[in-house]
Amino acid sequence: MHSFGNFFVSLPVWTQALVFVSVTLLAGELVARLAQRLARGLDLGRELTVTVAVYTVVGTTYGILLSFAVSLVWSENSGAATAVSNEAQALSQLHRSAGFTLAQPYAGEAQTLARRYAQVVVEEEWPKLRRHEFDGTSRAAANRLADFAAQVPQTAAANAASYVLFQGHVTRWLEARQQRLTAGVTDLPRPMWGALLLGALVLFSFHGALVTQTTRARYLLLIPLGVIIGVQMCLVFTLDRPYAGAFAVDPQPFVEFLDSTR
Repeated sequence: MHSFGNFFVSLPVWTQALVFVSVTLLAGELVARLAQRLARGLDLGRELTVTVAVYTVVGTTYGILLSFAVSLVWSENSGAATAVSNEAQALSQLHRSAGFTLAQPYAGEAQTLARRYAQVVVEEEWPKLRRHEFDGTSRAAANRLADFAAQVPQTAAANAASYVLFQGHVTRWLEARQQRLTAGVTDLPRPMWGALLLGALVLFSFHGALVTQTTRARYLLLIPLGVIIGVQMCLVFTLDRPYAGAFAVDPQPFVEFLDSTR
């Protein structure tokens, strides 16, 4: 499943949208035709007011559910971007703090380890994140930096305040790193996907049962409905993988840190 997902999100965004819309329209047409057959013999006109009211409630409920799903994955994607930026900023502050507060060779070693960690994130960890693989590739480099900082003696700093300042930056970087590692890891729950698919089928069923006058009328309502649902589904699927696809979060903050510390 992950292999197919990785392949699909690597496609151009317009191709993804076209696939989702096409599948949605095909499914909508099949379900609508089936509902139309099942509705034959039923006198829906007698209870038209009630039927339309139920259809309106179902459509509104599904619209809210779909909007909630989009909002959820959009927030997750934005949170991942913020977490990446925050960690890169915390690492940059640690790097500068080491240069200002520590004597050599501690300052140089801390800055070298900080740069090495950023290189591992950009060159080794990020390609795996794009494949939706979260195996903690940068853990070893992070542990080396954290272990070194823990072993720096207080005498390496000009005074106690400088030492506390440096260790504070190390702590903030570790916290920011942990936030980045947990951001964007979880996929949209499967029950949510099930609810989205079931809601679409129910909506198309009502469409087939109610719009029975002409083929033209059926398609005039089916196509806009299918396009909207298909595009929204595509958006949910793409944003649900914040490190891959058209809206992928990139490691640019870490790249900028490496460029600024050369």
